[in-house]
Amino acid sequence: MDFMIDENKLDGVVGKFLDRYFKDEEINYTHPYDVMFDEETGGHYEGENPEVLIYYIGDYDEDDYLFKIYFKGYWSDKTDAGQKRISESPLLTIDEELYNTLDGMFGDNWKQGFRKWFKNKYDIEVNKIR
Repeated sequence: MDFMIDENKLDGVVGKFLDRYFKDEEINYTHPYDVMFDEETGGHYEGENPEVLIYYIGDYDEDDYLFKIYFKGYWSDKTDAGQKRISESPLLTIDEELYNTLDGMFGDNWKQGFRKWFKNKYDIEVNKIR
């Protein structure tokens, strides 16, 4: 059965869906431990990468996440691809299963509602979702 949802109300519907979808879940986040490149010195160093946040449920497993958000400082501006990613940042990637669920329910129209929900929940404005 198809339903028509007014465009103005769709963001709220998406937000309510996400609240119910994660109702009993405690979503945690971490900055992943990474090897990074220092452009000033040309050297590498290890540590928590402040330019990435990984959101997950339960115990952290780097291969199993809900969302990853990449900030502008994550990307190198030395390549065209890096410059493109910088312009898209903060860039949010979503777990494939959740992405497909949202796409199946709302078509490509869920992303603005997701951005609003994410901003309300985590106080981060997302520029692009993929």
